[in-house]
Amino acid sequence: MATAPVRTFSLVPLTSASAYTLRKLHSFCAQVNCNNGERAMAGVLMGRRGVWPMLALAALGFAMMPPSAQAAMYVNARFGYSIVYPDNLLVAERESDNSDGGAFHARRGPAKMSVWGSYRDEDTEKTSDAIARLYETDCGAGKVTYRVVKPRLVAFSCVNAAGRIIYQKTLIDGDVLRSMRFEYPYADRATWDPVIKQVAGSLSAVPAFGRKP
Repeated sequence: MATAPVRTFSLVPLTSASAYTLRKLHSFCAQVNCNNGERAMAGVLMGRRGVWPMLALAALGFAMMPPSAQAAMYVNARFGYSIVYPDNLLVAERESDNSDGGAFHARRGPAKMSVWGSYRDEDTEKTSDAIARLYETDCGAGKVTYRVVKPRLVAFSCVNAAGRIIYQKTLIDGDVLRSMRFEYPYADRATWDPVIKQVAGSLSAVPAFGRKP
């Protein structure tokens, strides 16, 4: 089965991101071929007071980025999450065949980002600490330099043997995990560290979605 394009919303200007976001979400299914889940999600984002402000605030987080930054939002209907990213620095690739997320690559250089949702494995992901330790195995012999483990959130950063920084954040919501990961050369920290701070802070769950049928 062919993969589908990653669907994004451009968010400008950031100073009025809340109103602009609502308009874009309202017209989302009029612009692309939505499946039923995406169509329902667009309605929920417009209609639920507890949901759309969360997405608007995520977009407003990019107000701290340089004026040249251009923000776009990726929304995943299957697992119910969104993330805002600078599309002048990152290019959206194609959404995965199973619609759990998508990949992004830097316009310049080897940096890359991925976002995905998954259902929690009751054996290997029973606790938040177990979730963190499972993902941290990708660091190999690299030392974990940053680690946060909470009941509803895990995040870590390390430098692997190839000299690349791995940063990952996972939101824990019952049996649903929503994650973002960024990988980039250690030498490019000045460029990507501030970007990751903003992108990771924008990762948001949409409560009406992401539940097992």
